[in-house]
Amino acid sequence: MKIEKLRISDQAVTLSEKIPVASWDLDSPDVRFVGDIAVTCSFVLAGSEILVNGQVVLWRQIICSRCMEESKQEVREDFLFNYALDEIKGDYLEIDADVREQILLGFPMKVLCRPDCKGMCPDCGANLNQQVCDCGIKLKAPEKKKKFNLKVSGFTGPGRDKLTKSPDRSGCGRTTKSRRENGSSKKATF
Repeated sequence: MKIEKLRISDQAVTLSEKIPVASWDLDSPDVRFVGDIAVTCSFVLAGSEILVNGQVVLWRQIICSRCMEESKQEVREDFLFNYALDEIKGDYLEIDADVREQILLGFPMKVLCRPDCKGMCPDCGANLNQQVCDCGIKLKAPEKKKKFNLKVSGFTGPGRDKLTKSPDRSGCGRTTKSRRENGSSKKATF
């Protein structure tokens, strides 16, 4: 989209344009844009700057990162650009490159068919959005790790009597824990 600088004044000038999506080369391996890009912008002269307030609407065909299903989604991006008059070369202001960049910056890191996509069963591959998987895979809750109370200068917590600081054979200090359970006198080194 481009506009002649002389047409822009302190009164908003609004332009709309449809651009073939293929001309902007926006596709990626998991996102393909389809149809036309609808761009609507209003241009206003504010002192020595041109303010551009606009919206772009387009459609994308995606492959969901979780369930691997294809989905068509509408994309709407609002934007606001400022251009200094003395930095615009020539008689026209062209904003296509900036609008394209705005669309690319709006790409999600992981494309999803919907925000609450349940994905696929890791065992049988069933789409969990469409059916309940009965293959028997149970996702385990993370096991809680045992916590050790180590003796630190001034430490008065539980288990402090079982921790000592003793030198190992190389002369470096190592924290050890006496195993007094079951009558064992062995020490565990951490």
